[in-house]
Amino acid sequence: MTTQSSTLKLWAWTRWDSRWNAIDFIINNFSAIIKALNDISEEGSGSRSINAGGLLVHVKKSIFIITSFILHRLFGLIKVLSDHLKSPSLDYVRGEHLIISIIQQIQDLRNEQSFQQVYNKPKNICDVNGIDFIQQYRSCRLTTIPARFEAFIINSTLRQREVLSSSTDFMNRIYFPLIDCMLVELNDRFSSKTLSLMKSISTVYPESSNFLNIDDIEEFSRHIDTDPSALKNKFIVIKSMLQSKTINDVIEFLNELLPLSSAFPQTLQMIKSAITMPISQVT
Repeated sequence: MTTQSSTLKLWAWTRWDSRWNAIDFIINNFSAIIKALNDISEEGSGSRSINAGGLLVHVKKSIFIITSFILHRLFGLIKVLSDHLKSPSLDYVRGEHLIISIIQQIQDLRNEQSFQQVYNKPKNICDVNGIDFIQQYRSCRLTTIPARFEAFIINSTLRQREVLSSSTDFMNRIYFPLIDCMLVELNDRFSSKTLSLMKSISTVYPESSNFLNIDDIEEFSRHIDTDPSALKNKFIVIKSMLQSKTINDVIEFLNELLPLSSAFPQTLQMIKSAITMPISQVT
């Protein structure tokens, strides 16, 4: 029998896809993590044993397991999007469609049936590891009204510590709010203007179905302060010029036009801007 050692993945503060990797590792190795923490906690009275014992207490709480599965489900969709946007062969048009699709899929998860599908999975882990699935948790914070809602009437109990015990509690207090927060962030980051810019950038990528499409250059031309009418004329000429050639990527496209820089200055500016623009500026 062979054993394989593994290392827990660090939790990233900014990258949602990295958080999925960390959670995925915990879920897939939960029993081994419990055993390791239990063994370390029984080693003695040193700080290592004390820390392991403290972690063990929290990891064996059903709220930790349930929340992990909720995040695993939601961040799993984000990881698909993130992997595509980080791909060297990124197609911005397909990226635009994928963004819209992922946002819609997350919206579609905001219902009781989808929650129950997620909620049922932690029960198996709890049963296998002898963890009581039904536990009560009292929030450490008092319920208050956010500052931006102070002028509104809120139909909710305030100045009390909420108790989480039933599936409905987890759905209303964790699952739905997480989805709402993610949708706010996604819709803010991928606004209609951003999606339009992504589609416009794709016009200089030969691997895109939108390559040299004069109907979609307006947004990017405004972004780099270039005359869109002049760009359209250049695109028409370039499209005819490249009919008998095969251009595989944007670098080849750039090299093809560099000897003709005096004829296509705006197009070269657009290509260079597209190449050097960090993905963070697009997303």
